[in-house]
Amino acid sequence: MVKQKKISAFKIIIFTFLTIWSLSLLYLLVWGLFTAVKDPLLDFRKNPLGFPAQWKFSNFSYVYNNFAIPFVVNGKPVSIGMPEQILNTLLFCVIRSFLGTFVPCFVGYLVAKYRYKFSSVLYGVALFVMALPIVGAYPAELALLKTLRVYDTVFGLILQSSGYLGLYFFVFMASFQVIPNDYYESACLDGASEFVVYFKIMMPMVFSTFATVLLLQFIANWNDYQYALLYWPSHPTLSYGLYVISNSPLQGLNNPPMRLAANVIVIIPILIVFIIFKDKIMSNISMGGLKE
Repeated sequence: MVKQKKISAFKIIIFTFLTIWSLSLLYLLVWGLFTAVKDPLLDFRKNPLGFPAQWKFSNFSYVYNNFAIPFVVNGKPVSIGMPEQILNTLLFCVIRSFLGTFVPCFVGYLVAKYRYKFSSVLYGVALFVMALPIVGAYPAELALLKTLRVYDTVFGLILQSSGYLGLYFFVFMASFQVIPNDYYESACLDGASEFVVYFKIMMPMVFSTFATVLLLQFIANWNDYQYALLYWPSHPTLSYGLYVISNSPLQGLNNPPMRLAANVIVIIPILIVFIIFKDKIMSNISMGGLKE
């Protein structure tokens, strides 16, 4: 007969606390969705916490058509609407996510598999930079980009996204270190070049890690308004737009239902991406089949 384990009081307290905390977060999410479809004047002011008296889905179309960021270009006022912000966001996320994943992966492979003195230098620089305060690098980056005349350009975005420094470099380096060198030696005996070994043998073995980091980078860049505000000001992204609309004095947008409707529009694409790819990306890829 199997004996049942007793549940300690500590576990009950932790479970109760986590349950209450999870329900509070769920309540905020549900409240935000309900508020996004309320009438700003008639419904929200009278019933800010309850169910919508009338589901006003036209809030989303109104936000989509009026979600614009004003600029002054050559002395003329210009407004960038949501369609262009979506294109800027996709370009921003694709460039920064792919390069921010591929470059640390490639450098991590070099440091893990090639024991040269320069590999130790790369590893030491990565450790040193992680100990530095991040905010202190912003003025130097801005000054360098403006000196090179690539500030607020796509090339400047590519240049800044091509660094290997950060946590993910160590993640990839550790992933490559656990791969036996027998794969590399067997491929070299078969006449494979260094690039063939990397792209056709090593990369598939860390694909799960690569895809997971790519997804995390994409989500982080989708929600990042600070980088676009500092380094890409004339190419506003959706998150940049949310930051602007949160302080917008425009009549019709400066109320909770419209602002939450804008948040829902921005959240839906990244939520769909995560739901579609979460099982495939989070699954582990087994490695085996060494040739004797």
